[in-house]
Amino acid sequence: MKIQLNPIKGDFLEGTTSLLLLPIAVSRFNAHIDQLHPMLTFVKNFCLQENIDSDKIYDILISVEEAVVNIIQYGFPQKERGSIEITCQKDQNKMLILDIKDSGIPFDPLLRINEYKKSGQPFKKDLEPGGSGIFLYGTLIDIIEYQRKDETNHLHFVKYLKIVG
Repeated sequence: MKIQLNPIKGDFLEGTTSLLLLPIAVSRFNAHIDQLHPMLTFVKNFCLQENIDSDKIYDILISVEEAVVNIIQYGFPQKERGSIEITCQKDQNKMLILDIKDSGIPFDPLLRINEYKKSGQPFKKDLEPGGSGIFLYGTLIDIIEYQRKDETNHLHFVKYLKIVG
């Protein structure tokens, strides 16, 4: 895996007055369950190369797995197959930024996460299919954003690596 320093100015960073140089790694995969392990390995290798704490890596990998499995299982309902692109960035040792883009049907997981948070109910193992994974990464990831742009779902995760204050 080659990591390069790139100036970043993306959809989620619009309006910033300066560009940051961040280590970045990008890879595209077929949206198929046999690509799950390579996707997780890609993310894990980036985290290891960037010396991210193992507890944080665990949270990140669980979250990426849940998001990607949902995309693969529910994002392509008529057996069509698209792609999933994963971008990993680390910002000055303070946060890991993950972007997961897919060409599946529109789906905003934030709607589900907000429903759970508003209900005030504890996590239940018997949630409907797809619900428990979303709830899980909704609790493990510090910032989650979603956009639908150019026929593509953009899921944006931020995991703080140390207390930002």
